[in-house]
Amino acid sequence: MKAYLILDNGFMVSGTLFGHPQNIIGELSINSNGSFSLYSEETTHTCILSESSASLKQGDCVFFSKDIEIASAMLTKTVPTYAKLVIDSLPAEYHLYDVKTYIPSMNTPYKADLQKGAA
Repeated sequence: MKAYLILDNGFMVSGTLFGHPQNIIGELSINSNGSFSLYSEETTHTCILSESSASLKQGDCVFFSKDIEIASAMLTKTVPTYAKLVIDSLPAEYHLYDVKTYIPSMNTPYKADLQKGAA
């Protein structure tokens, strides 16, 4: 299914989404194996971001795009990046507003790392 990824800085990447047919908003993070994930508190789903569909396994949520490396270059480990995977036809400005005003709870990977460091 056609989809696009909107980062909190307004950058958009077009691609294809498999496995989870709904919009997903959450924190974009780098995994220990070098892959990228979008973790959503609301749906308790993690969606893997990839340059090819080769990483697709049954039951996974995978968004793949040839331009995902450009988006990943904007990620840092010190500042969380929020993003939204979009499958509907509403204007991009609507979804960008969602991402810019998204307030995560303490359950996101970045916030959990902050809590560990404070302990």
